[in-house]
Amino acid sequence: MKEVSSLLMKSSSNIGFEPNEQLTISNIRKRKQCDYFSNQNNQENTLSISQNQQFMQAVNTHTVNNSFASFNKKMSSFLLLSLTILLLFVGKISQAQSAFVVTPTSGTYTAITGGTVIVDGTTALDSYVSGAITIPSYTAFNGVSYTTAYVSSNGFLTLGGTAPGTTTYTGVSAPGGSGVSISLFSADLNSVNATSASEIRWQTVGNEIVFQWTQFCRYNVVESFDMQARLNRVNGAVTLVYKLNSGPGSSTSYQPQVGISSSSTNFKNISVATGAETWAAPLTASLANTATCRFTSTSVAKSFATGQTYTFAPPACTVAPTSQPSAFVSIAPTTGTTNSITGKFRKVSDAFGYLVLRTTSNRAPSPVSGTAYTVGQVSGTNPSFTVDTVLKTINDTTFVSVGLNAGSTYYYWVYASNGNNCTAGTYGTNVLNTTSPLTGSALTNTPIPLSCNFTITKPVITNGVQKALSIYDSLTWTSVTALPAVSTYDLYLGTSAAAVSAKSPALKRSITTNLTTPFYKFVASDSIKNNTTYYWMLVVKSTTDSITCSLNTFKTAALSVPPCINSSMVPIPSNGALNISTTAAISWGSGGAELASPPVTGYDVYMSTSQQAIASLNLSAKILSNSPNLYFTPSYSNIVLSPNTTYYWTVIPRNYIGASSGCAIYSFSTYNTSAKVSTTKGGLWSSTATWVGGVVPAANDSVII
Repeated sequence: MKEVSSLLMKSSSNIGFEPNEQLTISNIRKRKQCDYFSNQNNQENTLSISQNQQFMQAVNTHTVNNSFASFNKKMSSFLLLSLTILLLFVGKISQAQSAFVVTPTSGTYTAITGGTVIVDGTTALDSYVSGAITIPSYTAFNGVSYTTAYVSSNGFLTLGGTAPGTTTYTGVSAPGGSGVSISLFSADLNSVNATSASEIRWQTVGNEIVFQWTQFCRYNVVESFDMQARLNRVNGAVTLVYKLNSGPGSSTSYQPQVGISSSSTNFKNISVATGAETWAAPLTASLANTATCRFTSTSVAKSFATGQTYTFAPPACTVAPTSQPSAFVSIAPTTGTTNSITGKFRKVSDAFGYLVLRTTSNRAPSPVSGTAYTVGQVSGTNPSFTVDTVLKTINDTTFVSVGLNAGSTYYYWVYASNGNNCTAGTYGTNVLNTTSPLTGSALTNTPIPLSCNFTITKPVITNGVQKALSIYDSLTWTSVTALPAVSTYDLYLGTSAAAVSAKSPALKRSITTNLTTPFYKFVASDSIKNNTTYYWMLVVKSTTDSITCSLNTFKTAALSVPPCINSSMVPIPSNGALNISTTAAISWGSGGAELASPPVTGYDVYMSTSQQAIASLNLSAKILSNSPNLYFTPSYSNIVLSPNTTYYWTVIPRNYIGASSGCAIYSFSTYNTSAKVSTTKGGLWSSTATWVGGVVPAANDSVII
């Protein structure tokens, strides 16, 4: 307590306020933090930048009276709060730290010039944070894979989550955003130039995702440096590389945090203070997450040299897990395939990965702990095994086995790897628990064989005679034998049997829809001609196989007038109908005439009270000529029908060749005006109220209901 009190009193006495000057929040904020704590030569009495920030936060959250004297009167309560803050700060030193190993080396700074420029100096880069940047999947030091990143002009980047704050300078201890950060020089930085010479860009180079800051400096300090964060997608390592362009400046403000962090207790950083340590040989053990690296030309001067490199890498694993996965959640052939099996098993608490091996016999393989197995590798004897999957995190418990034989049984053996001295993201050799691995098996799906066993439904064959097709018609067929779920047809169609049999590419028509009721409708590009013999052939295909079916033939109809409406189409009114209204609509169906070649252009309608006039198609009886419709309403067609009259009528389809002949004649009779008309439907027949005029119909009377 005495040392802390002394330290805080030194700080307050060096603030530099006059005895009668108002001590307001605004005045305190205007003072540079490096001015508050100016005793840089005594390391024990020097507060770091992060400590200064805690001091300022404490000031900001307390009411400050308007005189220096009243401030001193409040000092005792402020000291207690400050002591609490400092004790919490010191306590972070003893927390668990990342097991990643940091290795400093002297290397070469190789600038990237491609990729994407995120921002340059033409944008104000004091307190800049990018939007989400999509990157190739990278499994970080916390064992989580990320596909987005945010970069800060203040010398750090974060992975996933949301963006960090624009005025965040504590990339290791409190980065904000997702909290998963990589700090190269996390401090209050700015661009050296307000031009494109200062920039932040990123690029994928081989297995590395590279983020690069070019020509940056500490805020309002004359100096210049470049730096890179290189994220290795194969082994998870993070490499920081530096280039010194000029400086460092003499300022001792804005000393950076350097390291990686996923939480306040899971981090790995370096520190350079005023002792014998240097940027080339920094402190790396038992550090607080707020530790900084001294960067200044002021004694004790500390700086990095161009090519200074730090590699943060997973440690070599030496301890195997003590347990194995206990059970499969599922293991079965992958849906819709004949060559794949999907499995999922329960995780264990003390493993950082799993090795999944595959055998074709139910005999346990003998993997060697410490071997760096790769997917697809075949190893071992009696039995030999295939490395099916290398799972790299504790929660990664699903595998998909591919390239298998259809209808075959495969056995799977799951070994927990990399025990409690390893970290998530460890991609090196597999330190295995080789005792009693989890085992399970599955049978791949057996493919349904392809078949040409189908029935042709069009062209229609009746009593051995095939009906000719219109040039606007379709070919249809039905498969008698079930086909695989993923099947398609290739149809070859042409006038040459040899070309169709040879599957000439020009004759190919692919059919990928309506596979349950397949058909092929002729299209204009087929150039189907009348009165011509065609050949067609089907090829049934699955994803892995195909079968060619037999050659078929059909003939198109000759050029002719359209046929009459066939007997299956009942006209309205029906033939012989009675008591039809004089304004009732009259209609008919196409009845097959639409398949005429050439097609129907319209319909002639004849109607007369003389059956002979209709039979002879007397022009005086023609009431409609080449009408495109399949109906007409007398009142709308200026046709007047008389009551109590029998009419005869016929419909003659026509095309540009001509008109049909010999078509059926129909008849109907309009209602009788002497007929008794009911006033309502459902009335009592014998009641006079049921009939217009109050007269009940006699036995031979006509009635209209």
